[in-house]
Amino acid sequence: MSRNLDPILNAIVGRVGARDDRGAVADYISELASADLQAFGIAVCLADGRCFAAGASNARFSIQSISKL
Repeated sequence: MSRNLDPILNAIVGRVGARDDRGAVADYISELASADLQAFGIAVCLADGRCFAAGASNARFSIQSISKL
C-alpha cells in the first residue's frame, strides 16, 4: 500500500493547531514557561521506514512534564 500521509497530517495540524482548548503549560517549570504556545506539529514514522511530518514538527521542545487525562 503506497500512501502519502501529508494531506492527512496537514489537516490534523490545521484543526488541532487552531483550537484554544489544548491545555495549559506548567509555568512553574522555566523551560516549559518559555515554550511557544502556538507551536503544534506531528510526525508519523511507519514500519517500512517512511516518515511524514506537518506543522512545527522540526521545533525543539521539552518533555519535562507529561500527564495523561
